[in-house]
Amino acid sequence: MIKVISGHLKGMKIQTPQGETTRPTSARIRESIFSALGESVVGSNFVDLFAGSGAIGIEAISRGAASCIFVEKDPKVIKLIEVNLTEASRRFTAQDLEPYKSQVLCADSYQVARRCLERKGETILWADPPYDQVLAFIESPFCQEIQELCAKDTLLVIEMAAKGTESGSYCQNIGNFICIRNKTLGQTRTVIWKKEG
Repeated sequence: MIKVISGHLKGMKIQTPQGETTRPTSARIRESIFSALGESVVGSNFVDLFAGSGAIGIEAISRGAASCIFVEKDPKVIKLIEVNLTEASRRFTAQDLEPYKSQVLCADSYQVARRCLERKGETILWADPPYDQVLAFIESPFCQEIQELCAKDTLLVIEMAAKGTESGSYCQNIGNFICIRNKTLGQTRTVIWKKEG
C-alpha cells in the first residue's frame, strides 16, 4: 500500500495491483520529481502514461493539477485507477475543493499522443514504461509526435533504471525536447525534458 505524499489528498491510501504486473514508483522518487517540477504542476494538464495504479497522476491532482489523463492498457488495473479516483473525488468534495478533470484511457501508451494533447495549457507528460522498454519508448512514434503536437515548455518526465542508462538516447535531447534534469536515486534514474520553440 502506498500513500499520497503531499497536497489536498495527503495520506490517502492508493490501491495497487497484486503481483508483479506493475512497479509502483517509490515515495522517495515521487517526492524528488515533484519537488523538481514544483509550481509547474499547479493548474497543469497532467498525463500519466503506463499509469498502473494511477499514483503519479493522483499525486499531481493532489498538488494542484487541473486535470489528468491516465493511460493504462490492462483492464484489471484500470478498475483500480477508477477506485482510487473515486476516493480522491470523495475527499475533494469533503474539503469543498474545486473539482479536477480526469479521464482514464484503456490504451497502449505508445499510441495515444493525439488523444492526450487536445487540452490547451501547461502540459506535463509522465512516462514510467517497463525498464526494458524505455529506449523503445524514447524512439517511438509517441515521442516523435509530441515534438509537433506539444506547446512550448511542455515537460516530459521518464523514469528508468539507473544501470545502463548513463548515456546515449536515455539522456540526450529528444528533437526539440531539451534535457534539463538527469538525477539518480538508488537504482532509479529520472530524466526531465522541456520543449523549446
